[in-house]
Amino acid sequence: MKPSDSIPVQRLEPSEPEPYGTRVAQTYAGDPQEWRKALGERLLFQWGICEHPQSPRPVSLDEAGERYFERQLELAGLSTGRRTVNRILDLGCGWGYLLGLMADRFPEARVDGVNMSGQSSVDMGIAALNSGHSIATAVTTYGKAGTVAVKGSSRAASGADLCKSGRTTGWTCGKVKSYNATVNYGNTTVSGLASSTVCSEGGDSGGAYISGHQAQGMTSGGPSGQKCTGGVYSQGTSYFQPLDDALRRYSLTLNTN
Repeated sequence: MKPSDSIPVQRLEPSEPEPYGTRVAQTYAGDPQEWRKALGERLLFQWGICEHPQSPRPVSLDEAGERYFERQLELAGLSTGRRTVNRILDLGCGWGYLLGLMADRFPEARVDGVNMSGQSSVDMGIAALNSGHSIATAVTTYGKAGTVAVKGSSRAASGADLCKSGRTTGWTCGKVKSYNATVNYGNTTVSGLASSTVCSEGGDSGGAYISGHQAQGMTSGGPSGQKCTGGVYSQGTSYFQPLDDALRRYSLTLNTN
């Protein structure tokens, strides 16, 4: 099974502080790479091994988690083709992998997940495509240099040339500064970002970063009030979510040109 490519996220603020929620939030503020050492690549909270005759041996944590999920569907009478499902609510959805599986299994259903998280966050998500749409394997330069084919996602070193495609400022270029940056956006602190000298403005969020033909990530943000008035090589600062981290987080593979 492969999770769907899209789960939009909406943050709901509690009406009053809740101590248990704070402790749970601290759990999800940790580095997912550390949790993967205990839970497996897909970050499924399944404490035990669900064996199945078709499971390869030895049974991995990821395999056990998906088999357990299949068993839950069977017990609920929701095996493939047995019932139409209109809406699914996953209370305590963790990092969201099973949400993607359910979105794929029940494409006609609205799928919602609820989980506790704190002010610390990551700036990434996955999204499903509507029927008839597809994702391009090239990055637009908004008329500056045609389109740039995406041929891989090897992480560029600090100091490497880098360009960004954004809705507001179009095609702007600079260099990679550093990785593992933590940025405070006011009410939310985002960790695990990369910093660059590429200029960006409001509305550029989500735009692609690319170094040569290697996809690097997506725009997270930049200084408030920054203006990119110098064309392609406008002086500025921006932060982006490294693509390789996002691919690992959601167990995805990059489509290339």
